[in-house]
Amino acid sequence: HRDFVLMPHDGGNGENTVAFIKNLPDLNRDKKLILIGDGASYHRNEALQVYLKKINEDLEEQEWKVTCLLFTPHAPEQNPVEGV
Repeated sequence: HRDFVLMPHDGGNGENTVAFIKNLPDLNRDKKLILIGDGASYHRNEALQVYLKKINEDLEEQEWKVTCLLFTPHAPEQNPVEGV
């Protein structure tokens, strides 16, 4: 069992998103991770794409260490937190 440590941040942005995601494989060794995002620009920015390409390099898609999926744009029914 590993303790999850929240990282301090100054808001949602690409740098903070990548920094957060970079910690996840160390906390979840030998596990494939699937993250679901709401399509915010920092959930699909270039820095994140570069990181995902690097960590999943030379792996078939079904073997990727980290996969990021996005909700369909303009589909709040897929993301219940939108109603809060």
